[in-house]
Amino acid sequence: MKKQALQVFLIICLCWKYAAAQTPIDMTPTLPLNTTPYTSASYTPVAYSPASYTTSTHPEEDTTDYHPIIAQFVEEKAVPGDIVTLKLSFQLPKGMTFPEKIPIQGLDEFQIMGMDTDGSDILIRLMVDVIDTFDVPALKVFLTHANGTPMAFKSDPVMLTVDLPFDKTDTEIDVHPIKDIIPVNTTQQYLVWAAIALILLMIGLGIWFFIRKRKQKIIEEQRQKTPEEIAFDALRDLNRDAHLFRDNIKAFYFRLTQILKEYMGQIRGFPAAELTTEEIASKIKKDADIEMVRLMRKADMIKFADFRPTTAEREDHWKTIWSYVKTTSDERHQQLEETN
Repeated sequence: MKKQALQVFLIICLCWKYAAAQTPIDMTPTLPLNTTPYTSASYTPVAYSPASYTTSTHPEEDTTDYHPIIAQFVEEKAVPGDIVTLKLSFQLPKGMTFPEKIPIQGLDEFQIMGMDTDGSDILIRLMVDVIDTFDVPALKVFLTHANGTPMAFKSDPVMLTVDLPFDKTDTEIDVHPIKDIIPVNTTQQYLVWAAIALILLMIGLGIWFFIRKRKQKIIEEQRQKTPEEIAFDALRDLNRDAHLFRDNIKAFYFRLTQILKEYMGQIRGFPAAELTTEEIASKIKKDADIEMVRLMRKADMIKFADFRPTTAEREDHWKTIWSYVKTTSDERHQQLEETN
């Protein structure tokens, strides 16, 4: 059925084509109604003069009076990726300077990396982004004189030779295939992390040993000193830094009584630095020690109450403890001499 329908369609097309070939086509153009055809008698030629005939394809001629600019590159050669300096030298009238933003035409297609002025010169830093000659077209600069007169400047085109980073005589390049990605298995990853952990552990142990050795050295130095030497050094340091405690008198007295307790504990044979004032009072019998307990009670009023001593009282307390250390130290040395 489909085959028969296709045959009928082809027959109809052939018949239509034959009928069109037998019909003559009138190629005479038709004119609108009430229109007279053109004849040689009615045609009047129109003459065009060169002055009156212009086309819009040519731009208007630039009649601006430009002042010259000397354009030159500071570098003699460059390679792709270099930043070169283009120097524009002007002959500026007296009293004329460059504005903060200099309008320069002709650099729209270039990558400008910076611009500076040096007297009557403009230094423009450009990136070389070509592999052949680096051509800069004629540049135009429009400035305004201090008196308001506009001035136009124009440079000649300038060119810079660009060298390629490889030898031009090399016609064949030995291209090596890209290596495949090296697979990393789980074992290798663990080894890397284990190595990093081992390095960090060694660094930590090194810091720990350094701090421990330093601390032991300090302790050994202190052990070599006598109790009175340690007390005298601490009292000197406290007196030297007394101005630092001007606004924190409580901290001064905490340190002062700590020095006293540590010294008393070393010469009397009990941990005075760990005891309260009343606990120390129950363990002493000598008059010098009893007087120091009275000073400790005054210091407690300053440390734990709002009592504020004068500068003279503070200095007197420091001197009292200094005298106590010196007196007890002399007594101990005398006892040692008598024993020997």
